[in-house]
Amino acid sequence: MTLATVGYGDKYPVTTAGRVVGVIVIVVGVALFSALTSFLAQWFIRPRAQTMNLKGPTRPRFKA
Repeated sequence: MTLATVGYGDKYPVTTAGRVVGVIVIVVGVALFSALTSFLAQWFIRPRAQTMNLKGPTRPRFKA
């Protein structure tokens, strides 16, 4: 049994307090998943950025 079901819906919170807890669990779960995803993306991107020595977008400079 899950705390916040998104499947068949055979078990779900019926009280207001239970629904509030369910919403909090869903929001915290999404926040943790997004934090983990951003950490993994940074972990993959950082070595490539360091090897390319990226310091931001560069434009050629022309003398006027």
